[in-house]
Amino acid sequence: MVRLVFTILLLNVALFAQEAHLPDGFEDIFETIAKDAEKLRINKKFCEANTYGMNVLVLDGYFVVKYNQPFSVTTVDVLNTRIFTSDTTRERPVWARVYNVVQASPDSVVHFLKELRKNNAGKVDQNELNFSFPYQDESIYKYKKFLGKLKAAGFTKIRLLARHEEFGAEVYRKLQLKKYSKKEIESRESIKHRCNTSWLRITDSHLSFSAYKSISQIEMVVGKGTRSIKGVLDVVSKNRPQVDEIQKKFAKFLPRLKDVKNPEHPDAPVQIEVFVKFTIDPDGKVTKVEKQSSNSENEEFDQAICDEVATWTFEKADFESKVTVPFKFKKK
Repeated sequence: MVRLVFTILLLNVALFAQEAHLPDGFEDIFETIAKDAEKLRINKKFCEANTYGMNVLVLDGYFVVKYNQPFSVTTVDVLNTRIFTSDTTRERPVWARVYNVVQASPDSVVHFLKELRKNNAGKVDQNELNFSFPYQDESIYKYKKFLGKLKAAGFTKIRLLARHEEFGAEVYRKLQLKKYSKKEIESRESIKHRCNTSWLRITDSHLSFSAYKSISQIEMVVGKGTRSIKGVLDVVSKNRPQVDEIQKKFAKFLPRLKDVKNPEHPDAPVQIEVFVKFTIDPDGKVTKVEKQSSNSENEEFDQAICDEVATWTFEKADFESKVTVPFKFKKK
């Protein structure tokens, strides 16, 4: 939406430029903007006519189904969102109260999804489904039978997503699903036209969309040079044992995982997560280390991780890099 508004504003400037003299090169900029706007229009038209953007979010006995809303990057539309649950015993979370929640068994949800797929026969993404969780843990294996029924119903291109990353190949294998390569996914017409590159999540007690990121959750801002995200990943992986040792040292001082609440879904237990932001100078040394966020409830633990990261050395480059790395600690 922001990009669209920005594009419209710049197009208005371009129209003004037709009647005013501007420095050399501005015509090329406006031409590029116009081409981007036209491409966006064509993509949107294609998505509306050829896709139905199926997303399913699963958590704590709830099945949230979103469809027919391509190009959306904001809170989901109530008209095209359905929530099913077989749990009648506890109070519904805030985000569920906004929508009409239907009492239904998992088999009924499968039937509903099967009918949606049938009603969208001929769509290029008819067999595609983004299946997401609010966090990554082994609870996904409880849905093996459910996922098997979705596969049998014709959803052969299922993507397993959680927070900002896709589940690994081992999870796909155990759930007897095919994990498609990045190249295979990007070759799909629905992805080439950016029809469904988001998935459902919970945030601030509401359902919303989260833009899809690559397998790595590491975010890095770089300039020209030789430093790569892969190089950063290699150093992080190499030094991960030292970080795990810090967790062992502080284990008895950390809250039990069941008591650590995820602000995006207060009912769910989550892994402890510490996000560390730091700068790598051209020589590969770490500077300006700081904790971006944490749910550990232990400042000394967070600081110990920051102190450890400060000792790391990365590959050299012609520029500095700003990096954010999430450190996740599994249940013990």
